[in-house]
Amino acid sequence: MRVAIYFSGRIKGFLKVKEKLKKIQEKHNAIFFCSLNEEFITPETGEFCDLYNLDYNQINIQKVSEVIPSEIFTFIKRPESSYENAFSMFYHNKKCIELIKNYENINSFKFDIIVKYRADIDNYMDLDIFSIYKNNKTIYIPVDPPWYIHLGINDQIAIGGNEIMEIYSNAVDSIINLCKNYNTIYNPEIILNDFLWLNNLTIELFRYQYEIVKKC
Repeated sequence: MRVAIYFSGRIKGFLKVKEKLKKIQEKHNAIFFCSLNEEFITPETGEFCDLYNLDYNQINIQKVSEVIPSEIFTFIKRPESSYENAFSMFYHNKKCIELIKNYENINSFKFDIIVKYRADIDNYMDLDIFSIYKNNKTIYIPVDPPWYIHLGINDQIAIGGNEIMEIYSNAVDSIINLCKNYNTIYNPEIILNDFLWLNNLTIELFRYQYEIVKKC
């Protein structure tokens, strides 16, 4: 099966876990994509592209400060949440899917599995995407870390088929509707949870122990 893995918003911290990311890429023969909240390609981003074989059509660079709706800043948010950082993740999720769709058109094939992942994950368990993924009607999301249960749902990793991950990426278009009409608190885990619920998407939780490394 063909696997695409994308990274949205940022890749800072990947140098501390670069071998683990390479292992995931090689294990699944995966093609990487990233859309980043940057003004230009930094040396760190260039190194990421070189290490994981990203061509120009597998990366997008764009500051979300240029596109974030002003209404976003009027919504009630959790204290730890950032208006711009949360919007960046959702916005660049969609941009990554656009990169993937363009890549599919250029190469005349479709990916069977698409994975949203973070480049700064230090995993304590082997990630076996093929054993987690069972059908294209379900999104597979880690139950770890356990505090997500109280906030919403894990927004750092998601595994699914082509069509369902395209729906997943459309959450950015529902933020204003959720916060205005469904009283969703502005927090990425809560927004994602409410979006998945509103769209009746089937979720299966799996165990995957990891932590986010600090920026290098």
